[in-house]
Amino acid sequence: MVSRDESERWRRSEAIADACLELPTERRAHFLVDRCRDDSELLEAALDLVLAAEEAADIPTPVWRPRAGDVAPQTFDAAEDIDRFEVGEKLGEGGMGIVYRAQQTEPVERQVALKVARHPIHGEGQTRLAIERQAMAKLQHPNIAQVLEAGSTAEGHPYFAMELVEGARPITQYCDRRRLGVDSRLRLFLEVCSGVQHAHQKGIVHRDLKPSNIVVRSPDPGDTTPTAKIIDFGIAKVLEDEALPPSLTGGQILGTPAYLSPESLSGAAADTRTDVYSLGVVLFELLVGRQPFPRRDGETPLMHLQRIVDSPGAPRLSRAWSQLDSAARSERARALGTSPRALDRRFRGDLQWILQAALAVDPDARYATVAELASDLGRFLRNEPVLVGPPSRRYRLRKFVSRHRTASISALLVTLSLVGGLVARTFEADRANREARDAALARDENARMLDFVLDLFAASDPAESQGRELSARDVLKRGTEQLNSGDLDESPRVRARLLGEIAEIHWALGDPREGLTLAEQALALNREDLGALHPETAGSLHLTGT
Repeated sequence: MVSRDESERWRRSEAIADACLELPTERRAHFLVDRCRDDSELLEAALDLVLAAEEAADIPTPVWRPRAGDVAPQTFDAAEDIDRFEVGEKLGEGGMGIVYRAQQTEPVERQVALKVARHPIHGEGQTRLAIERQAMAKLQHPNIAQVLEAGSTAEGHPYFAMELVEGARPITQYCDRRRLGVDSRLRLFLEVCSGVQHAHQKGIVHRDLKPSNIVVRSPDPGDTTPTAKIIDFGIAKVLEDEALPPSLTGGQILGTPAYLSPESLSGAAADTRTDVYSLGVVLFELLVGRQPFPRRDGETPLMHLQRIVDSPGAPRLSRAWSQLDSAARSERARALGTSPRALDRRFRGDLQWILQAALAVDPDARYATVAELASDLGRFLRNEPVLVGPPSRRYRLRKFVSRHRTASISALLVTLSLVGGLVARTFEADRANREARDAALARDENARMLDFVLDLFAASDPAESQGRELSARDVLKRGTEQLNSGDLDESPRVRARLLGEIAEIHWALGDPREGLTLAEQALALNREDLGALHPETAGSLHLTGT
């Protein structure tokens, strides 16, 4: 039974909520804090009513709506078995329901996890529930705990019999206890992404993704691979859509604020990008050990919610990591089986860009699908350029070198030789000619030569060479063909300098015949363009050995 004090609190919270709803939206949060400053329970109850009223504004016939004089309906009490299920120990509970271990007796005998809604649903709500149950029954994925059966108690409390995941722990706890490294955590997280994407393809959004709803089961004997399972998939959505009494949901009518997207906290309709944001928060916590917006000491639920909504964006991964004190960083590094210095490097660049895209405040700036998020994480693990990374040539070349060290070593030697020669010749040109026009011309020529070198270096990428690893001679041959093809829009002076550099490398590689041929070509270009007495013509002449 509900006590008189609880009924009085209910009436007070409703009066405050009614007054709050008369105000413009931007003033409501401050009004609630001011009216309930010394009573956190009253604040939560009033906040729940305001949020529910805003959500229910577009619902023509809500199942239940608080009115003056109403008292809270009786919540579920599992004192007896339910239909074909013998109810056992309580496994957990949340704002929407309670989960029990249960033994199903018909039509098959099996152990299940039985989730029972705290509050009853009647009338039209039961019809909508039946539709949602059919949708959830279509979820057949190894990383989703399957809904086996569903129904309602005699009092109207919906229940869901789900696959029982024995010995599983929340993904954050599992990874920390096993001291899994960054890459191992990402591979496990990709399993979660696969399950969420499958549900999205079936038209179901979870809306309450958090570590406690993503569990990991230890490998079976003889197996070395753990399995991630998403539980409660779609159940939170089913129950919330029925406009249940908000003050009876433990302050979680919108899910867990720390894991919800800003638009969800503002009352907007959920779509697949809502789950992308929640997955971003879970990944952030898997890496750093805390959420992007952890609840502060002394902060009320409303203040926490308002801070998330008002934030311009989640903190960068590297910044959140640097804000931890040295002891916390050392402890976190041990949990990831590495050193703080190694994490300093891992938490910059690609991973940081991926999380920024997943946690963008604007849904349009976020990954549009979970598949896109998973695709970039896969690229990161393969050391490939991520789609949200900078579209610069230097970034892509750096990623290529780290992937194909052996394949690129010959091209790297060629590049170093060419760049070294370019630097030396740049100094010579500066000393020989102090005029501004000539200096500008030299810079332009050097820029053209460097672009040529970068293109030459990129040619050793197997993607460009059709999978064949190129030797130094292959790279030099390709460069010579480009210079002699006439396709390059380069001055005779630039072509002569490049041919001279390649000729010197051929001499160093023990190919004097090819080196002499190229040196003679460079000499001919310089004589025609600069004249016989120019210093660069003399340099070409010296290179031919005459």
